[in-house]
Amino acid sequence: MDTTDTSRVDQAIVRVLHAEQSARDAVAQCAVDAEVVRQDARARARAIAERAAERVARAHRWTDAALRSEIGRLSQLRAALQQPAPPDPDEPARMTRALDRLSAELTGGNE
Repeated sequence: MDTTDTSRVDQAIVRVLHAEQSARDAVAQCAVDAEVVRQDARARARAIAERAAERVARAHRWTDAALRSEIGRLSQLRAALQQPAPPDPDEPARMTRALDRLSAELTGGNE
């Protein structure tokens, strides 16, 4: 091999070594970039989970308040239904008419 061939081989080896180093540097940079992306994704996932948890807690608070209100309303309604009905002012007159009709039917009278 002459010196020109040796020089070309040496240059080729140097180019290969530089290319290999460039590839290693690129792979290392990709690893760094991937780690940044992974950390960003974790941070976004945490933020989403926190917002979701707050929304769920808010929904629970709203539902609890709505249930308490409805239970209170139903309890009042139940208490009202358990009370005797207020007297009907027309009832004595209706009762008198009904008794008069019954009396007339039993005695054969026409009142």
